[in-house]
Amino acid sequence: MLDDLVRDQIQSEIQQIEDLFVAFSELLDKSATIDPNAIERTALGSVLHSFYTGLEGIFLTVAKRVDEKVPSGERWHRDLLDQITAPTDLRPTLISEKAKESLREYLAFRHFFRQAYAYVLHWEEMRSLVSDLKPTWTRIKTEIEMWLND
Repeated sequence: MLDDLVRDQIQSEIQQIEDLFVAFSELLDKSATIDPNAIERTALGSVLHSFYTGLEGIFLTVAKRVDEKVPSGERWHRDLLDQITAPTDLRPTLISEKAKESLREYLAFRHFFRQAYAYVLHWEEMRSLVSDLKPTWTRIKTEIEMWLND
């Protein structure tokens, strides 16, 4: 059984991700039909980064408060994603293997975005991440909410 603090932290992150979609809905919709300019690509890069960072906040909450074990080292972000996909004695799987595979691309982009200059963001490389963002979130949010309600 989850304690209220864990549940509240996860629900807060879910709400912040929802708010991210609301705040950038016009740009996300526009990018579905018109290739974004450099400023819009930078904003979309920030949305992708924020999206994964929000999910990682949920994963860290589970790792710290439920698993009581947080990965460390150079690969900790990837290891965290692997950890929350595996069931433990304390909890069932948080997200499915399929969800994990779709998130690997967002994790890779997050790392790239943190290291790159904005002018090197190419739409051809971002397009699928941006177009898949809402459906990816819908699937993962559903899985997380089912986990919360178990």
